[in-house]
Amino acid sequence: PGEPCGSSEDCKGGMCQGGFCKANKIAQSCNGNLDCDVGLFCNSGTCAYQKSEGDACSSNYDCKNNLGCNLGKCTAYFSLKEGSNLTECSGDFVEKNSLFCESWSCNNETNTCQAAYSLSTTSYPKPCVNSTECTASNGLGSLEGTCDCGMNTEGQAYCHAFAGDSPGYYSKLILEEHFNSSAIQVCHTEARTSEWCLSQTLDATKLFNYYNSKFRYESGP
Repeated sequence: PGEPCGSSEDCKGGMCQGGFCKANKIAQSCNGNLDCDVGLFCNSGTCAYQKSEGDACSSNYDCKNNLGCNLGKCTAYFSLKEGSNLTECSGDFVEKNSLFCESWSCNNETNTCQAAYSLSTTSYPKPCVNSTECTASNGLGSLEGTCDCGMNTEGQAYCHAFAGDSPGYYSKLILEEHFNSSAIQVCHTEARTSEWCLSQTLDATKLFNYYNSKFRYESGP
């Protein structure tokens, strides 16, 4: 719901009206969030308004699009200081991430926000032969990263970027701008980070830079 369409077949859980997918309105019945229109979520079988900061929640989708559910309350993304408690801290890399942390970095052993790690070099990318060359620091401790095969014809390997390195930093910066834009509220609650939603809050250059930084952060140079 909320995204452009040519026919109702293009829409999940709704119908195409005026060139946009529409779904059930406030107080109408629902089986899931996709049954409800933009600005709403499915609350115990009934479409209800998304919740505001500080309201009780059980899912990110209960909250307005610039908020997520942390420790049972709607919380602004990228708003929590170092040491703040989290419901979850996860990720595929040795340094974990949370959209709730100002730094985007978190400690999965304590489920708290932490300062972002960065490689101890003046600039990224950092060539490497093995992972011992990929130790990062956040001013409080160190963390050994990984030496990954680079996407180049020479077979040069590089240290995987940390959240404080340029690809992670710029991904986070642009994503923060996305969540802080009022235009994010035109997106459906389950589509808050979809490509279409990002295109509503970011211009073409920033959208390109976001995907470029995200790719480099996740896959390397």
